[in-house]
Amino acid sequence: MRRIEADTLAASRPGHSYGDVLGALDRGYAHEGAEGGWAGHYQGGPIGYAQREFEIAPGHGGSRWPAVPVEPGHAIAWNPSLPGGAKAEDTYLVRAGGLERVTTGPGWPADEGSHGIPSRPLVLEVHS
Repeated sequence: MRRIEADTLAASRPGHSYGDVLGALDRGYAHEGAEGGWAGHYQGGPIGYAQREFEIAPGHGGSRWPAVPVEPGHAIAWNPSLPGGAKAEDTYLVRAGGLERVTTGPGWPADEGSHGIPSRPLVLEVHS
């Protein structure tokens, strides 16, 4: 699951199009043995004032959206999932030098991050 997310986020960079990102998403599912798994639900994408700025899916023919470039200042939230409840979704800002995760705040525990993907939030444990 995390690999699908990592592949998708790695493609969500300036110089790529949203079609490139969807190709990475599709290949990520195939690498996990869940070819076509993206069809199980809406996979997310660029966000802003609406829940999603535009609807897009791998192989989405006849649409202008796959050709739209990923640009600094875009906000994205991909949410790949696998059967059984595995799901990931965070919100990121696209920056010229990479992604900035914006869905946690100071003091929230996070992992180290890897492969150019920002750290991920962990479960916050509060002991009384």
